[in-house]
Amino acid sequence: MSENEKVPFKKKWENYWYYYKFHTWAAIFLIFVLVVSITQCASIVPADVTIDLVTSTAVTDSQIKLGGVFDDVMIDANNDGQKQLNIVTLYLSERREGEEDYAMMQKMMAELAAGEVTLFLFDKPNMEFYIKQDAFEPLGNLLDLTPYENTEGKLLRREGDDTVYGISLKGSQKLKELGFATDDLYAFIHFIPEKSKNDEKRMAQYKNAVAIMQELLK
Repeated sequence: MSENEKVPFKKKWENYWYYYKFHTWAAIFLIFVLVVSITQCASIVPADVTIDLVTSTAVTDSQIKLGGVFDDVMIDANNDGQKQLNIVTLYLSERREGEEDYAMMQKMMAELAAGEVTLFLFDKPNMEFYIKQDAFEPLGNLLDLTPYENTEGKLLRREGDDTVYGISLKGSQKLKELGFATDDLYAFIHFIPEKSKNDEKRMAQYKNAVAIMQELLK
């Protein structure tokens, strides 16, 4: 083919699709997830606490609709006259491969960076992955861990670090009452930035996260 001969558009498209098919689908799916997330956020009532449930298995709608369940222990963090709990479910397979997992991982990292989510509930595969992230508050700063020190596997630490960052919810009667198929979940609190420590609303949201965690430990 001479330098002046134009390559047909169809041929260009076939070459592009051959080399960049995966990247294109991943980008389309990520854009879709972001658009849906932005639309949802625009319609959501400002929350007094936000929870991420990160799981590799499906849960039913009834298991993630927790509005009103924890009203007795929550406070009205944003002073709007109501107690609003938002829960977001992220499905991440154990393999973490493919377009959907890639998009969910990007969303998860964005939420960890943004800090709007205060309480995270992980299943075991995702707990083992995300506990390595430097994104969670030492639980000893927030509640008394003494009752759990002698329960094997209850307190979660990073390898080579004695600090407790998460806690197992195994044996939780509250999860059983809520109809969860498993109690093999692990709770973490997002780390508290210095700028948030003087923010009354943000600290109230963290108090709500801790209160809900304590209820789930019952």
